[in-house]
Amino acid sequence: MLYGYMRKRANGPDLESQKKALESMGIDISDTEHVRTDAPNPGTHAVTKKHLKQRSDVLATLTQGDVLISPDYATLFLSPTDAMEVVADIAKAKAILVIAEDGARYEWKPSDSAIAAEIAILASKTQKALTREIAAKAREAREKAGNMGGRRPQINTKKLEAARRDWEDPIGPSSAEIAEKHGIPRTTLIRHLGSISEARDKQKKARQ
Repeated sequence: MLYGYMRKRANGPDLESQKKALESMGIDISDTEHVRTDAPNPGTHAVTKKHLKQRSDVLATLTQGDVLISPDYATLFLSPTDAMEVVADIAKAKAILVIAEDGARYEWKPSDSAIAAEIAILASKTQKALTREIAAKAREAREKAGNMGGRRPQINTKKLEAARRDWEDPIGPSSAEIAEKHGIPRTTLIRHLGSISEARDKQKKARQ
């Protein structure tokens, strides 16, 4: 049995172009039972597989010998990881995948199904692990005083000394105003000069 799949996308071929691609592969577009179309509307969020109900349905429908045709790779798959998960489902069903874009035909032996499923699981777990690691490193960088990672930039000593005079002046400008005036981040000033209130209190006592 031939099945076709289309998806309304913000980028890439429009539905009319996708229809023509499927028709060129012998698909009857009017057969809505065998041609499934998703029109996801996730709002401001990215499209995920949970938004693709028609895709999920057609994957669940496939049986041995069935052929699923997609206009192109990016219409059927959301990401490399998603592609491996979809491929695993098709392989388990012992079905065939055809991509109209380049005419590629993908078939899997029965033994390949377990391999495809394992690769999909590993890819998913790896991606999640990498995402957690990146997020952890980003949090660590944000927690450093004004340093978002990498080498700290060199401080212009003349600027810093000029800022120090304002910083220690009991009737001087605020820390934010000093940062703007001298072009030095407030967090950098605090790291090098300490608390502005303590610096000014110390200066007051020295003048008494």
